[in-house]
Amino acid sequence: MVLLYWIIGLLLTVYVSIWTIKKNREIGFTILTVLLSGYILISNILTPRLSLFNLGFTQLTVVTGSLIWPFTAQLSDMINEVYGKRKTFIAVALGYSLNLLFVLFVFMANSTQPIWDTSMEEFWQSYFLPSGRVFLASTVSFIVCQLIDINVFSFLKEKFRNREETSRNSALISFSSLRSVLSDVINMVCDAVLFTLLAFALVLPLDSLIDLVIGSIIFKGLLSIIDTPLFALFRVSIKNIQRQE
Repeated sequence: MVLLYWIIGLLLTVYVSIWTIKKNREIGFTILTVLLSGYILISNILTPRLSLFNLGFTQLTVVTGSLIWPFTAQLSDMINEVYGKRKTFIAVALGYSLNLLFVLFVFMANSTQPIWDTSMEEFWQSYFLPSGRVFLASTVSFIVCQLIDINVFSFLKEKFRNREETSRNSALISFSSLRSVLSDVINMVCDAVLFTLLAFALVLPLDSLIDLVIGSIIFKGLLSIIDTPLFALFRVSIKNIQRQE
C-alpha cells in the first residue's frame, strides 16, 4: 500500500507539471516551485517518525520523510530541465523559506497555553519541537547536497543538449534518465549521511544511528532509481518546450 500511495502521488505530480508547463510555461515555474515547497515541508513534518520497511530481502529503519524526499530532488531536476540552474536555486530558496516559517509557527504555537491534557501536550511537544533541529539538519544537508545535484544535472544537461535535440526519443530518454538518476542518487546518498548525523547524533544509540544511515542510503537510493521513468516521461512530454541553461 505504501508503494501504491507513493506512485499515485508522483504520477499526479508529474501529470500536473507536464500539463501546466505545456499550457503556460511561465505559470509552470510557479506550480513546480509550489510543489517543491510542499514536498520539502511535508517530508520534514514526517521526519520525526521512524519506520521499519520490509524490502523482502532485508528490513530498513528509515525516517518516514524519506518516502517523499527523493522526489524533491526530481522536482528540482524538472525545474532545472526547463527553467535552468538559476531559477532552480530560486525555487529551492523559496521552499526553504516556507519551511522556516513552519518552524517559527511551531515555536509560536508552543508559546500558547494548551487546554488539552498533559499526555496530549507531551506527545505534541515530543513530535513537533524537534523541528528546529530537524530544520537545521535539513537545511545544511539540503544546501550541500542540492548544490551538488543541481550542478551535476546542469553539467550533463548541457553536455548532451545538442545530441538530445537532434536524436529520437530513445536517445532523449537515455540521456535524460542518466542525468536524473546520477544526480539524484548522489544527492540522496549525501543527504542520507549528512542529515541523519546532524538530526539524530547523540539522540539515538550508535547502533541505531548506523542502521538509520545505512537504511536511508539504500531506501532513498532505490526510490531515486524507481522514479527515474517518471522523469523520462516528463522529458519526452516537454521536448518541444523551450529550455534554459
